[in-house]
Amino acid sequence: MQPVRAAGEAFMASQDQHRRNAILELEHYMSPNSFDEQELLKEILALTFYEVTHATESEMADMHMQPQQCHNNVAACIALDPSGSSRTVAGWWKRGDVFLFHSVVLSQSRLLCVTPIADRTPLDFAPDPLIEWHDINGSKVARRLGKKVPYIVRLHPEDTIQAARDARQALIGNADPE
Repeated sequence: MQPVRAAGEAFMASQDQHRRNAILELEHYMSPNSFDEQELLKEILALTFYEVTHATESEMADMHMQPQQCHNNVAACIALDPSGSSRTVAGWWKRGDVFLFHSVVLSQSRLLCVTPIADRTPLDFAPDPLIEWHDINGSKVARRLGKKVPYIVRLHPEDTIQAARDARQALIGNADPE
C-alpha cells in the first residue's frame, strides 16, 4: 500500500505545482491595459502570420526541451545544430484573443516550434523583425524599439483581464488546472 500512497502524494504535489504555475501565468493576463500595448497590437496585426509546426515529441525529449521555456529551448536547439545554420526567430504566437511573445527556430527555410505543449496543432506565428536580443549582465533580454518586450498583448484587454480573474479565483478555489 505504501507505493500507492507515495504515488498519490506525488500526484497531489504535482497538481499543486501545476495550479501555482497556472495562477502565476494568469497574472500576465491581468496586467492593466496601456497605450503602449494598444500601439503594439496595431503593429502586430500588420505583421504576416505563418503556420508553424512542432518538432516531434521524441526530438524535443532528446534535446531536453522544457514547457514554457521557448526562448531557452530555441537557444539550446541552435547550440545543438551541427551545421550552425539554425537561427532564432522571435515574434508573436496568436493564441485565441492574445498574442504571446514566443521564439521558434528557423532551420533550412522552415519555422519550427521546439517547446513542448499539449496542443500539437500548428501555431499561428508572426516573426517580428523589430525584436532584438541583448546581453545584459550575463542574461539575454529582448527589446523592441528600445523597450522591454511584453509577455502578452491582448486583442480585448478588459475581457481578457476579467476572464483571467475568474480563472484565477476558480484555481484558488481548487479547480482542476487542466
